[in-house]
Amino acid sequence: MVSRRWFVAAALLLAAVQAFGQTVAVEPVVSTKPTAGNADDPAIWIHPTQPERSVIIGSDKDAGIYVYDMNGRELQHIEQGTRTNNIDVRYGITLAGEVVDVLAANLREVGKLAFLKFNPNYTNGDVLVQIADKNSNNNDIQNDSYGFTLYRRATDGSLYVFEKPKKGGAVRQYLVTDNGTADGIIVSQVRDLNFNGGVAEGFCADDELGYVYITEEAGGINKFHADPKNSSDLLLLFAEGDGTKDDREGLALYGCADGTGYLVLSSQGNSTYKVYERQGDNRFVKTIEPKDDKGKGGLGTDGLDVTSFAAGPNFPNGYLIGHDEGGSRYHLYDWAAVAESDLTVCVNGRNGGDTNVTTISGLVVNDLDSTPVANATVELKQDGNAIHQTASGAGGQFAFSNIAAGSFELFCARPGFEDYVGNVSVAEGESLTGQTIRLRPVADVTPPEPPRNVRASNGE
Repeated sequence: MVSRRWFVAAALLLAAVQAFGQTVAVEPVVSTKPTAGNADDPAIWIHPTQPERSVIIGSDKDAGIYVYDMNGRELQHIEQGTRTNNIDVRYGITLAGEVVDVLAANLREVGKLAFLKFNPNYTNGDVLVQIADKNSNNNDIQNDSYGFTLYRRATDGSLYVFEKPKKGGAVRQYLVTDNGTADGIIVSQVRDLNFNGGVAEGFCADDELGYVYITEEAGGINKFHADPKNSSDLLLLFAEGDGTKDDREGLALYGCADGTGYLVLSSQGNSTYKVYERQGDNRFVKTIEPKDDKGKGGLGTDGLDVTSFAAGPNFPNGYLIGHDEGGSRYHLYDWAAVAESDLTVCVNGRNGGDTNVTTISGLVVNDLDSTPVANATVELKQDGNAIHQTASGAGGQFAFSNIAAGSFELFCARPGFEDYVGNVSVAEGESLTGQTIRLRPVADVTPPEPPRNVRASNGE
């Protein structure tokens, strides 16, 4: 006979599973070597045309910014000369007429925004090019800046920063623009959110859905509208009572193209990651227990990042990267191992792991001699609005990936050339290659100078 005590124990176990979700332990596919100081927040950059050339970026509070390839090999180390706190990446940002992918960091001790751009044609130590640093002008943020994220507004591509000091201060939003050249930015204050919480470091913005999430270390996750045109009031507080243990630290978005996906939170107090639904009321789903490359847990998880995009042969399903506090390094986990049967795998944003991604690619060339034209802005438009934007590479190449099927206006512009406008249609899952954009140089229409030493006639 089964005792009543057994039923009580089973009921308590079931209640715990319902409250805290399933827990899965995962081991890394790749691990980096330790940084020189105090490793903290990681970020991910996916190469626009060659996923295997994607990179990992790590901030070290004492030693600056590290860049690694997808095998964990160090490619670049950039000292910032001051304390580097958190980092974030955004794609398709226009700077001085050039469309680039960027990385930014809040420099805590000096109240400055570090700003760098990615070089898709990197060889080894030239992945990132610094645009603004601790000595630059017009890149001021709050002193003691602690929490930090970037936000790119989907409607017009405007780039914003959210940040907050550790002690006091507001959750402040800034607009980031170029200064008219390729070697500087202007950071302009926009608004303060009505945030009444405590110390907060883990920030994350959902560009497509238009939300920004502010994580209190000793509280929950605060959800706000990210667009400054909308209300600054709190929308939702979650991530409480689900087994999370202080401090709540890194927060990142695993996004699927249909607006679903997950928010992943670092629960540093018990060295786990908590997973919440991206959509709706951000329901708690699952707990992840990360291990190091020796199978050891208790990593003191802090910063993290995650992507649904494939990144070379080691990570065909996207991946999660997490910070190892004791080892001062980073571990990379296959998203499929994290997901198991409980979570969606949407490779390149597409549900079900369908890698048959809709793409358009081609070349931009000079119409006179067919030589490649680099740094041309290329856009796919619908109803006059730019839906996708990129820039041609050194060989004139351009590519759009993970786009919706449909008909588009193909637009291209480059100083010194006439604008190009064409039309292109692509079917679901189609790879449309070999598109050639021929730019015609602008004719020299400078009027001739008048003859010298000739007096104008007055009829006398």
